[in-house]
Amino acid sequence: MYKSIVEAENRWLQPVEAFNRELFQEHWMPAHDLAHHQRVWKHARWLFEVLPSNFSFPWELLLLACYFHDTGMIYDHGPGHGKKSRQVCESFLKLHPHLLTSDPEPALTAIELHDDKTYTTKVQHNPVYTLLCLADDWDAFGALGACRYIEIYWQRGLSAEQIPMAVLENAAMRYLNMKRQLSACSDVLNKVEVRYRILCSYFESSAYMETPVSLVEWMEEYVLRPKKDLFYATTPSLLMESISNSRIAALIREVGEEMGQ
Repeated sequence: MYKSIVEAENRWLQPVEAFNRELFQEHWMPAHDLAHHQRVWKHARWLFEVLPSNFSFPWELLLLACYFHDTGMIYDHGPGHGKKSRQVCESFLKLHPHLLTSDPEPALTAIELHDDKTYTTKVQHNPVYTLLCLADDWDAFGALGACRYIEIYWQRGLSAEQIPMAVLENAAMRYLNMKRQLSACSDVLNKVEVRYRILCSYFESSAYMETPVSLVEWMEEYVLRPKKDLFYATTPSLLMESISNSRIAALIREVGEEMGQ
């Protein structure tokens, strides 16, 4: 398995990351930029290792799916951005036709359909799609996931009052999908549960914490509008002086911890 992964990375990582780095250079999307795609690839590798499997895996296709699934967001912030992402990947493949050793359609299908979080689209016998969705859902949880959600829903035009409920509804669908897919892996599912609860804690109303709306408003004022990379820099405490809210302070601490893992 490791040999296959290394071969795929040796063949694809340099041109893929160079292409994506240039793609995102002119577009400020810290929650869905190259770093996000790198994390999803890392998550996918780990998930494959811990899941029961007895088949050879199309690693080059999974790598393509992980690195291109959200690239279309530079053109379309909506839930249909998968179609644009597919087109971006197809453009990349036209530039590097010599790299392919198999039919890219499973990767292109996974890219196009990955953001249907109702999971009602029937995708037959496509392990690339299954693993991409699991890895992307894993990245949507935790404190970093909270930042990702706020960014994308803000870009989609939702108000600070609308965002918390939208996050909880979308995250619940992701969580149910992971429970179905990982039912035989209790250790992994326990880790999913922890990350899911951390995410929800930032958007659920609580008598012991300030309103989640204030978290969204702080993100908008100090991170989104001025286009700060606070949560993706090496020192996520840079704006701590702006914080007088325990929910925000907790988010900053947990993001720093997750980034250090």
